[in-house]
Amino acid sequence: MSPVSRIAGLDLTRGLCAILVCIYHMLAWTGGPRLYTVGTYCVYVFFVVSGASLYLGYAGRCATGAEIRHFYARRYMRLAPLYIAVIVLGLLIGAVFSAPRPEVWKILANASLLFGLAGAGSTSIVTGGWSIGIEVIFYLLFPLLLPLMRTRFALPAALAALAVQHLYVNHVLGPAASLNQAHSAYTQPPSFIFYFVAGMLLGKLLSGAARPAAFKPFYWLPMLAGLAAIALWNAPDARAALIGPAGLLLSLIALAVAASGALIRLQGMALKLAVFLGNTSYGVYLLHPLIYRICRRLSGGLADHPWGFAALVLALSLPCAYYMDRKFEAPLRAWLGRTAFKQRLGGGQAA
Repeated sequence: MSPVSRIAGLDLTRGLCAILVCIYHMLAWTGGPRLYTVGTYCVYVFFVVSGASLYLGYAGRCATGAEIRHFYARRYMRLAPLYIAVIVLGLLIGAVFSAPRPEVWKILANASLLFGLAGAGSTSIVTGGWSIGIEVIFYLLFPLLLPLMRTRFALPAALAALAVQHLYVNHVLGPAASLNQAHSAYTQPPSFIFYFVAGMLLGKLLSGAARPAAFKPFYWLPMLAGLAAIALWNAPDARAALIGPAGLLLSLIALAVAASGALIRLQGMALKLAVFLGNTSYGVYLLHPLIYRICRRLSGGLADHPWGFAALVLALSLPCAYYMDRKFEAPLRAWLGRTAFKQRLGGGQAA
């Protein structure tokens, strides 16, 4: 079964969330307003989009050992090139700025993308990289979850994941004074399992649902309303936005953002913009902290103006992410894919 065609609305959603995370970091790191819910729940939308995209692409596959190995190889090739490049660039920038170098085992663990198995929050050496560590663990679980999500137990599984997630989050963060105090315990798969499983359920619903046949302006409104609710939520700190009724409601809003985004029908320039944002979202997410470090050293007093500084870093991050996707990631993935195919072909002929 061939993968279901890419849903541009999910690209748009992922791209907008990456931009918002960039803005959140720039404001927080330059003394601007702390948009705690943007810095947390926009990342969590990524997990929902990932679960939906994987279900749409692999619902009819991952049934044999060969297909599962192919799935893991493709996912590694999708994430690893840029992630390893960011590790190298981070080490080089750190050497120039005389920053401490991470331990060798952490560098190797991050390069393997399996560092989440040792605790994503405590072993990541890339800013925001903890979410990639969690994502890879969900990739490992995906072939096990897929048969369940194909059955009538998909909805109960999502509800059970919601219960597990919020019981765990409240258990970990409830006694803590802040998110930072419990960050290592919080950045574990149970804190985010609902988003991925609910994303798979969303993918299942999308695969059998009739999506809008034509572009309508009001299709944007639910997604934008959800993002606005996340951005404008009045949380005194990140911990308060993650526990109790607020955390439960915001989790459902994050799911609604991805679901409503998937239903947007795009065409013309809007479609091109969505594809552009989708293709650059991963790069924007990983590259903007490096660009921040360089701009902070070179921009003089601009860092005293948080919104202006955020606009500068974002304006640089988008073209850098686009260039890395077109000139580095895509060609390298294609080469690795061709190499793997030739090896399989050669192995089959030798046998």
